[in-house]
Amino acid sequence: MCRCMSSLYRDPDWAEKVPAAVEKVIDRLTNGCVTWEDVACRLRSAEEEEDFSLTDVWAAGVVARSVREMDTRHLSEEATRGPKNPYPIYSAVNKDYDKHPGKGTWFEFTPHEAGYSDLGAFVPTALLRSRFWGGHVEKEVGEMDMLRLQGVCGSLLGDPELIGEELRKMIWYWIEQHLSSEVVQCNCSACEVIRPVVDLKGCIWDDELSLPLIRVLEEKLGDKVDGVWPVGPETWKNAGLKDREVLLDRICSAAETWLVDQQDNGGPKCNIMWVMLKILKKLGHWEWGTVSNFLHKLQNSEIPVDMQDKEKMHLIDAGLFMNSPYPPVLRQEREVDLILSLDFSEGNPFETLTKAVKYSEAMKKPFPVVDESKIKDVYSPSDFYVFEGTGSAPTVIHMPLFNIHNCKDKKDISRERAEYSTFRWEYTAGETKHLLEKAAANIRNNKANILSEIEKAVRRRQQRN
Repeated sequence: MCRCMSSLYRDPDWAEKVPAAVEKVIDRLTNGCVTWEDVACRLRSAEEEEDFSLTDVWAAGVVARSVREMDTRHLSEEATRGPKNPYPIYSAVNKDYDKHPGKGTWFEFTPHEAGYSDLGAFVPTALLRSRFWGGHVEKEVGEMDMLRLQGVCGSLLGDPELIGEELRKMIWYWIEQHLSSEVVQCNCSACEVIRPVVDLKGCIWDDELSLPLIRVLEEKLGDKVDGVWPVGPETWKNAGLKDREVLLDRICSAAETWLVDQQDNGGPKCNIMWVMLKILKKLGHWEWGTVSNFLHKLQNSEIPVDMQDKEKMHLIDAGLFMNSPYPPVLRQEREVDLILSLDFSEGNPFETLTKAVKYSEAMKKPFPVVDESKIKDVYSPSDFYVFEGTGSAPTVIHMPLFNIHNCKDKKDISRERAEYSTFRWEYTAGETKHLLEKAAANIRNNKANILSEIEKAVRRRQQRN
């Protein structure tokens, strides 16, 4: 969602011409182009920065390729725009959220500020990447651009405990299938070294395939990396999988040292192979969403001590915690009266709602009562549910994307969910229009109901005031 959302906000008046704005996005998704060389150039620049992580790889290699653009705008630029468009709020979570299952979990980005929704700790968005000490800027760094923000908010692979080894393999598959196809013909000295390193990652568990690569690398680099080569064939053969991953990391470091020396001496520069080496190193550490921690050494009793001790924080896809941004919307300062929840989850269409209930209870935030008997039909939901707010609790309208009103039956709902799955990155123009029509039908079919709930919310606000 954040990918399409940020594209819409390129136009400062998109909300006044939605059909044209949507057509423009569809045209770009169909006809736009980001080449692998574009990806490599972006990553060559990004890897020189101290907060380079797999999020940059994900943003450039998956997000940019799927939305067909590299959006280098900055979110803070929208702070000076008028109120024509809805106010944009992007969300992420602290990768260590399990240590602080509450106030240290949810992180939001707006044109004006970025920070923890429940801690109430924020900095100006333009300063988010800057290095802080005790609440003061120690070193100012350029603002995160929209492409990197898209990578943070869409880095659903960032939590290894939830996603596991299968997604690590999937990233490797993406590297191997797409990047390698464009460099296989390159015979420069850099590629002759890095290519075996890349291939080694793909067959790290297979002695028959990996041992010849170890011999090749030892022959090419064994006497050229400070006179020290980290592994020979016998050491590799006797190592288990985990030990081999450690050895591979050392091999990557040795190859990188050699490559830097080659390029410093005027050797060939191969952007894509260099990037592949960097990706391999980051895969080994599984580092995502690295950002300077603005809470560093703040010495505030309301903030967990270990959050203040860290120089870096790691922000990943908020969907790993809750696939709908209730926490920032429920901030007391926003005084929200009505929440229109358009649920696009692949699985249980009520999971976000039940998680929001638990979150609100844990954080002691007003939330309407959700009658569980109304949300039992996971496989054939309706298109419109209302949970009335009382007192300061907002009313919540919940609308599952695929339902019994815009699909033929339960089987059709399951088919649509499978077709538009989480791990599908690209769609044809026809598929995109089909999906948009499903979402539009939900609003169209319930226009009167939505307007009625808005009127009720307005009356409630007037009565409270």
